[in-house]
Amino acid sequence: MSRATDVGTSCVGKQGKRKYSDVQQGETAESKLGDLSMMENAFTSSSTAVHAFKRENSLFDVELNPPDVKELASPYKKASAYFPPVPDRPSETKIEVSEPLNKKWEMMVVFSTVFYAFVITNGWEEFCCWHNLKAYDGIYF
Repeated sequence: MSRATDVGTSCVGKQGKRKYSDVQQGETAESKLGDLSMMENAFTSSSTAVHAFKRENSLFDVELNPPDVKELASPYKKASAYFPPVPDRPSETKIEVSEPLNKKWEMMVVFSTVFYAFVITNGWEEFCCWHNLKAYDGIYF
């Protein structure tokens, strides 16, 4: 079994098929993510059993473009309900991405006025490497 399979991600070749990652966002002590805090246990439980991926449990999905493997840009329309409110001035917000087996990554989110998108920076590239995510793979949050 690959690392990715162990943590709830199924890997399939390209040719129209996608990778799905059962990912959940939570709030850290340094950020409040609005309605997202109500979803904290949507994909995890107190047991260590891995739950089957269910697309209907996801909040939104993103197909990774080549630059998204280094920093993930999520369009405002798709992600605004789940990310921190857009600040009046440039700022970073810390988020935590976790999986059913409670592997966690701390990442930073900034809002890009150039792309009108939320951009996940620090920690995202490590997450992609861990799951062997490549351009044109899909990921569900």
